[in-house]
Amino acid sequence: MIAPRPESSRHTQDVAILVLADCVPGESAAPLRRPTAGDLVGEPWWSFGFPDDVFGSSSDGEVGEKLGHGWIRLDTASRYLVRPGYSGAALWSPTYQAVVGMVGQANSRGDALALTLFQADKCLPDEKLSAVTEWSAQDAGESALAAWGWTLEDDPEAGRHWKPRARGVSTDAERGFRFRGRTAALTEIVDWITADEAPRHVLVITGSPGVGKSAVLGRVVTSADTAIAATLPQADDAVRAPLGSVSCAVHAKGKIALEVAREIARAASAAIPQAVGDLAPALRAALAEASGAPFTVVIDALDEATSAKQARLIARQIAIPLAETCADLHVRVMIGSRRRDDEGDLIAAFGDAARVIDLDNPAYFEEADLAAYAQASLQLLGDERPGNPYADDRVARPVAARIARLADGNFLVAGLTSRARGLRDTVAKAPADISFEPTVAAALREYLTGLPSIDGIAAETVLAALAYAEVSGLPLSLWSVAITALHGSRPAEAHLRAFARSAAANFLIETGVNDQRPVTARLHDRRCHTTVGYPSTPTCAD
Repeated sequence: MIAPRPESSRHTQDVAILVLADCVPGESAAPLRRPTAGDLVGEPWWSFGFPDDVFGSSSDGEVGEKLGHGWIRLDTASRYLVRPGYSGAALWSPTYQAVVGMVGQANSRGDALALTLFQADKCLPDEKLSAVTEWSAQDAGESALAAWGWTLEDDPEAGRHWKPRARGVSTDAERGFRFRGRTAALTEIVDWITADEAPRHVLVITGSPGVGKSAVLGRVVTSADTAIAATLPQADDAVRAPLGSVSCAVHAKGKIALEVAREIARAASAAIPQAVGDLAPALRAALAEASGAPFTVVIDALDEATSAKQARLIARQIAIPLAETCADLHVRVMIGSRRRDDEGDLIAAFGDAARVIDLDNPAYFEEADLAAYAQASLQLLGDERPGNPYADDRVARPVAARIARLADGNFLVAGLTSRARGLRDTVAKAPADISFEPTVAAALREYLTGLPSIDGIAAETVLAALAYAEVSGLPLSLWSVAITALHGSRPAEAHLRAFARSAAANFLIETGVNDQRPVTARLHDRRCHTTVGYPSTPTCAD
């Protein structure tokens, strides 16, 4: 046990750290955050203690007041009050989705006092509690998702977005690690992250659909995470971001600007903003109390926010103010976005505050990288298919080189084409016999023609029904009804579920589970919506 010093202060600090001799197996620990006592006032709280017996009980309420010496008062209207036996229990904040303190004393009315982790860190500076309260990819979100080898259990976007992008695949259900190349772009990004002085601009990663924007950002986010980096293949020699160099990553798809602002605030243990414009002052206040380490924010899929208006709010009221007014606190902001959305030029929203890395620029492209990615996809690395005629490198290499040459620099086109051949060909094609139109739409349509029908309904029709879904997707029952409206006959829900999770279709479909809708499905990408018939504007495909 390590107690605070001097001894005379123990009655106000009342904190100690227990160091375990070995790691505790099983479930991961709850995330920790260290907002100040003042930032917690008015916020809800919850705790679980053992006032009577080994079964325990929980109480909840609202933080009523900031007290002295880093303590807060916990008011409760809960039926089950806080009583002796709660002392030392973790204090959970639904607002921060993390443990933010420790219950210390119960009073006769059933309310209590708690010590914040912010103060505990001040009491025991040598224990570096701040290091375990920092954001990491493992605790960036709310719902648990199975991981193929990385442990991003708590981030709903980990399985949907960051992990598969960084591995060079489309969904977390697709096994394998196929990320290749992008050396020039990644090197420039890493140099930008590690520069001594934070630049007063936003780094914007852009390019045409399928060129690899999210793959590059996913590589940065995941290779900077200590737990993930430890699981990367030994043969992985692509550029990595320094460990711990990403402080927060937000996937903006389907989110409003205030949601993005709150995710960033939670990552910094800052006061939760009530309006988007509150973020920069709140972040300044939080980081001024921190160690002074760089705070790098990554926001991907800006163009897929809930609306063009929200995308511009994120650019103008989050990204630019953070970059321009918090640079002295080593804040950096990186954005991934298409050039255009439904209201036109989205990059123009940053004005002179942007430094742009355009992945369509030949300076950031090497055909050898694309060929290596095509070969990994052709061979289905990590999810190898028995009997794949391209399993032999000597056979696969010239075919992959041909695909890369025809793909016109587009990683999605090369990946779709290679994957289709790796899944379906029984005899290896001669390179000269391979030809295709190098567009995302053409590659997706060609891929769809090879998918099996479901109860006699073409896969394209089945997917077209999902194109009309909201961001959260459709439960199987509504998906089935939508297909009936388009086709006239209704597929079995069990067959839809099997189709969505099949190796061929999970490349295009995400499935999820929540309390309201046990199984939901949605198209993985807006490019899929356009290809299968969603009534979108031409700017959706740039």
